[in-house]
Amino acid sequence: MTTTQKYVTTAEAANHFNVSPATISMMVKSGDIPTGTYLRLGRVFRFDLARVEAALLDKMVSVPHDDGQLAFDFDQDVAGEATHNDGE
Repeated sequence: MTTTQKYVTTAEAANHFNVSPATISMMVKSGDIPTGTYLRLGRVFRFDLARVEAALLDKMVSVPHDDGQLAFDFDQDVAGEATHNDGE
């Protein structure tokens, strides 16, 4: 049995997550999108959306805001617990 994975462009990944392509690139550079979730050929990236989404959900810590929306903080402190900075 052969399975094929569909990899998408940076622009398609950005559209899927409703962010800019520059944000996707920044998330790759910072490690928020881990290396096992995409292929890189030179300067070309192809993303496995299912793996990217799973990795982001595993890393995510939800923090409710006053408006009922959730904000996600991917920064981890030294002890491995999420930290959140509201600019205070």
